[in-house]
Amino acid sequence: PVDGELVFREQLRPFDSTPNDWFGWDLDLHESTLAVGAPGHPLLPNDQAGAVYLYEWNGQDWAFSEKVRAPAGVTTYRFGAGVDVNGEWLAVRALLDPELYIYRRTAAGVVHHSTIVLDPFLGNGSSQPGRNVVCLVGDDLLVGGGGGVRVYTFDAALQAWAPVVERTSLSLGCADLAEDGMF
Repeated sequence: PVDGELVFREQLRPFDSTPNDWFGWDLDLHESTLAVGAPGHPLLPNDQAGAVYLYEWNGQDWAFSEKVRAPAGVTTYRFGAGVDVNGEWLAVRALLDPELYIYRRTAAGVVHHSTIVLDPFLGNGSSQPGRNVVCLVGDDLLVGGGGGVRVYTFDAALQAWAPVVERTSLSLGCADLAEDGMF
């Protein structure tokens, strides 16, 4: 901010931008890492498999770090419709997909850690606000869907995410969950 006003710094675009890739559909910032969903980005001509782009703040600008796709062998539709990054973790939802993809940042880059099959309580993600909410807070993961919000926690001993809490609200975001004392 300059004298209390925001000043335009730069516009980010993916290096392989395509028409209708929906770059910026969802995004999340944690410390110096920015995750940007592009759920319309094609893997093959004329599909909408989707992608997530990671950028790092280097003190002067946002530098592209890595492009993340759905795990090998998994066909998704609009991967990147919901994204959240927190420290070593990246969580990604795909539009109308009953699964949540969890990635872990390592020295070798971002690698797929696990896939959570979302139960019918959450429904499939949709294009409606609040339906693809993904929030990582410490070792807790909150996932919003058509039927509410489920909270998972990371069990370090098992190296796995386990469900712990259910909420039944049709449209909650991270701020709403914080206000409700969910984390």
